[in-house]
Amino acid sequence: MAHFCSMPKSEIDWDNLYGNRYIREHMQMKAEIDTDHLKQNIDKLNEEQLAAFKTVTESMERRDGSKFFLNGSAGTRKTFFYNAIAASCRLKGEIVLTVALSGITSLFLEGGRTAHSTFRIPIDITSTSICSIAKQKEEAEFIKQATLIIWDEVPMQHRHCIEAVNRLLQDIYENKKDDFGGVTVVMGGDFGQTLPVIPNGGRAEIDLFSNFSILSISITCW
Repeated sequence: MAHFCSMPKSEIDWDNLYGNRYIREHMQMKAEIDTDHLKQNIDKLNEEQLAAFKTVTESMERRDGSKFFLNGSAGTRKTFFYNAIAASCRLKGEIVLTVALSGITSLFLEGGRTAHSTFRIPIDITSTSICSIAKQKEEAEFIKQATLIIWDEVPMQHRHCIEAVNRLLQDIYENKKDDFGGVTVVMGGDFGQTLPVIPNGGRAEIDLFSNFSILSISITCW
């Protein structure tokens, strides 16, 4: 607006009045959660899904920074599981980031966005790339308030994308010691759809999730 002198300027600093817009928009999702519908969805989880649900939510409540990989083939209701966890945590006032590789998949996640959009991952990614979010930005403040990150379609992401996000979170949380800055992370996908093939790669290069607890979801549906 500063380039258009004839346009009237606002006399109110809306950012100071309403605070961080990313946090404000996320908190609006809490009011939209139907508690009865959420309870019904949790009751629909099968035994293995419910065990995984409790494991993740308890880890998030303890703030122990655990990392999980949700291993399930297509049709095992991983998205349903993600949304149940996200809604349950958001109902308690927590901030949950739900991201996916593709825009189509992110549409099925409540409050979902692409990983590239959320974390500003560079398109031309290298082993030394960094995400373009400064610590002083509203986005960084929003991410720092998150207690859980759910990231779907991870096997289809290049490992450099995940490593760039790891560096970003360690910087934002000011925690270089723990992976992803110590926040609880749930990654998921199906390696049966995209095999982790790296030409001439060793085990250390391929086994990106060696420090993750593996949660398998049964293909049994209700």
